[in-house]
Amino acid sequence: LGFAPTMPQRKYEVWLVDASSQFSVLDKYELNEFEHGTCLKSLFLTNVMEDSDEVPEKSLFVCVGTSFIDQDGEDLASKGRLLLFQIKKAKAKSRGVVDRNAPPLHLNLRSEKEITVGPVTSLSSLKSEDIYRVVLGAGAEVTVEQWGSGKLTQVGFYHAHMQVQEIVLFKTFFLLSDA
Repeated sequence: LGFAPTMPQRKYEVWLVDASSQFSVLDKYELNEFEHGTCLKSLFLTNVMEDSDEVPEKSLFVCVGTSFIDQDGEDLASKGRLLLFQIKKAKAKSRGVVDRNAPPLHLNLRSEKEITVGPVTSLSSLKSEDIYRVVLGAGAEVTVEQWGSGKLTQVGFYHAHMQVQEIVLFKTFFLLSDA
């Protein structure tokens, strides 16, 4: 009805880009409707296995923090997600045929965790007792998440009396900045 144009639909993406070949896009991950990427960091996480005597191994992840903003520009119930990607080499052969057009690397989503205390605005890596964990700032919360058995588990938290914009770890201190 009427002559008003339809509203364009915006969907945001996480791109894996090759800077050595004119910034060509190797792979994309499309975020959900009304979801915006708010922070991105590559960091090591240790795969902690409960009740195991094996030495835990660390792996490199690309961590993306997001927030949800509705079509009117308002935060949706102050929530976001933490996405964990690993960069994997593409398989060169498919049924014995080499595909030269296939990108050499791709994004592999390993885990996603919905964060309900606020939009994820900051990510940092915490190393304690040779275990790497991710520290995230969401709203007024700072949480410590541990990687193990294919999922993230919250192992610590702090409620700040401010909107956490950035977290910097320095020796044994967490430096928090306000939005």
